[in-house]
Amino acid sequence: AELTDCVFQGNDRNWSLTYTVQGVVLVDCEWDAPRLGDLQQTWTNRAGKLQVPKVIVRRQTVVAVQDAAGRPVSGAEVVCQSEQESDGLPPLRKMKTDAQGRTPAPGTPGVLLLTDYIRTAAADPASPAVSEYSYTLTAAAGGKTARMEKYRPAQAAGVISIQLPE
Repeated sequence: AELTDCVFQGNDRNWSLTYTVQGVVLVDCEWDAPRLGDLQQTWTNRAGKLQVPKVIVRRQTVVAVQDAAGRPVSGAEVVCQSEQESDGLPPLRKMKTDAQGRTPAPGTPGVLLLTDYIRTAAADPASPAVSEYSYTLTAAAGGKTARMEKYRPAQAAGVISIQLPE
């Protein structure tokens, strides 16, 4: 299942992932601590195949590119690269800014969707493996380039500002 802009609040469990291979993808969702804790564990199906559900947390992100004076830069090339290797993460993503100097907005085609972390089930439900991801964002226009390294997409619908040098 993929859920977008959802809120889990006041639950015994926000999710119980025990009989699924895929798990759940949460895009810009928020949650509080469930009373009984979330349940996520591996299991072996009837065919003897190990099933390993995951919780994948992603955030829609906008990159705003500005010149040295703080004015939006239209048509700037923005490159987003994951700093970690992982199945399912695109290694490199390129896009252009619009007239307001921004990459596509949340909910629109082409929005930059970044994986924040992946929790992979383990035999012990209390000990899932957690992989966190960070990114290098590079903006370039008019022969000028600026970079932001180790960006973590921890907030929903975040706007990241990158200012090009003089």
